[in-house]
Amino acid sequence: MWSDIASMFVVSLMLTIIIECSVARVWGLKTKKEILLVLLVNVLTNPAAVFGIWICNGYLGSHYSFLYQCIIEFWVVVVEAKVYSDFAKEADWNIKKPLHFAIIVNMISWLSGVMLQCII
Repeated sequence: MWSDIASMFVVSLMLTIIIECSVARVWGLKTKKEILLVLLVNVLTNPAAVFGIWICNGYLGSHYSFLYQCIIEFWVVVVEAKVYSDFAKEADWNIKKPLHFAIIVNMISWLSGVMLQCII
C-alpha cells in the first residue's frame, strides 16, 4: 500500500514538472534559473495538492472529487501566482503575466492528469 502511495506522489510530481516546465519554455521562460523556479514551485505545491485530494477522497468520498480538485487547484494557482509575481518584479526574470502563467500551466497540467486517469 505505501509503495502505491509513494508512486502516486512521484509519478504525479514528475509528470507535473515535465508538463509545466515544457509549457514554461513555450511561455518564454528559457534560462536555467527560470526553469528551476518552475520545478521548485511544483515541488512545493504538487505534493500538497496530491495529498489534499487523496485525503479528501479518502475521508469525504470520491463522488465530490472534482469539487475537491477545483478548490485545491485554485489554491495552488494562488500560491504559484504569488511566487511567480514576486520573481517577476525583479529585472533579471522574464516572467510575463505571472497570474495568467500560473493559471495556464496548472490548467494544462491538471487536464493532462485527468486525461491520463481516463486512459488508465
